[in-house]
Amino acid sequence: MRPAVLNGFRRVVFRGTPYPTLVPSPHGQVEGALIRPAASAVAALRRYEGACYRLIPIRVHGPRGPVLARAWVVPRRMAGERDWP
Repeated sequence: MRPAVLNGFRRVVFRGTPYPTLVPSPHGQVEGALIRPAASAVAALRRYEGACYRLIPIRVHGPRGPVLARAWVVPRRMAGERDWP
């Protein structure tokens, strides 16, 4: 696990749940972590996240510079406006 920063997004609540999601935000910045899960772990995450979440391509800034990655998000219409704690 390595630290990473995602620019251009905010972490907000998934409406009606205690869970987070990401939404585009021009001046937003989200701190997180990069992992390289095995295929079996990705399959388990897909089952856990459920049908609402989609895995989208993103570009994050990791310890060695920009990195292509993926993040779980829900459709914008399902995202709330309030920042996730």
